[in-house]
Amino acid sequence: MGIGLGYGPVIDLDDDLWGNAVNTASKLGEDTSEPGEILITEEFYAALIAEHADVSGCVPVEGAARKASFPYYLCK
Repeated sequence: MGIGLGYGPVIDLDDDLWGNAVNTASKLGEDTSEPGEILITEEFYAALIAEHADVSGCVPVEGAARKASFPYYLCK
């Protein structure tokens, strides 16, 4: 299983979430990640930095190199 994480405003419709953060996380988790990978959006990465989280295990990936059309990070 691969995991995609996004960050940003969403619309909560009780049993469903809508928004760019949901769409990009879905793209990373379902379409881009390989088994065992955790991929995060630039927004998620920036939020981690803002919270002083250790992001030393995250490396940037050029989105076009895989199935995403935007840059993201691979985290271990």
